[in-house]
Amino acid sequence: MSHRKAVAARPAFVFAGSGDITARRARAVAARHGHCTVRVGRCRNARACDGPPQETNPNTGSPMKIRITTLAVLTSGLLLCGASGQALEKAPVLSLDAAQKAAAACRTLAVQKNWRMAIAIADAGANTILFERMDRSFLGSSDIAVRKAKTSANFPFPTGTAAELSHGKDGRPGVVPGFAWTPGVVTYGGGLPIMAGGAHIGGIGASGGSPEEDEQCAKAGLDAIRDLLK
Repeated sequence: MSHRKAVAARPAFVFAGSGDITARRARAVAARHGHCTVRVGRCRNARACDGPPQETNPNTGSPMKIRITTLAVLTSGLLLCGASGQALEKAPVLSLDAAQKAAAACRTLAVQKNWRMAIAIADAGANTILFERMDRSFLGSSDIAVRKAKTSANFPFPTGTAAELSHGKDGRPGVVPGFAWTPGVVTYGGGLPIMAGGAHIGGIGASGGSPEEDEQCAKAGLDAIRDLLK
């Protein structure tokens, strides 16, 4: 076997350490035959080390194609998100100004009738957004008014209707007798739901008089903001 054939059988890459005479000879031979000698972290013949152009994987595509595909997917996702956002329904929200106006009307009627009322208003999430306690009203009326407002915010019917569902009316038993045992629910008059354009946006509760008087006070509050609820 000739010297040329022996060299051709050597690997394309020869690793060498500095100061090694044999390694230097190997690099010299490799350079004459167009091979690349690589020292750790360094390439002697950059053009030879680059190697032939890499072939594109048909399954993944070129880098440019990958970027275009990724951009298309992201754009589609944004369009879908936009479409979902447009599909959400818009509902009116009970404002503090409207709640204050309703409470003022309820309080005005209570003063005219010499009632001592506690007044509460809750939003669509049954969160109290306004509470007033008139002078010399019963302390216990405060919690009852809040619970009436929350009950009417949680259920789209008056608390007087809840009383009929639970306790019945005119000698007839209630169709939902266990409703009265629901935590936080009040089953006597004085709480009314607040509706706007068919949407249930809160509840108003009044306490301090009889169930009928409490409901009259709450209704006065609703009547005062009727135009705002259209």
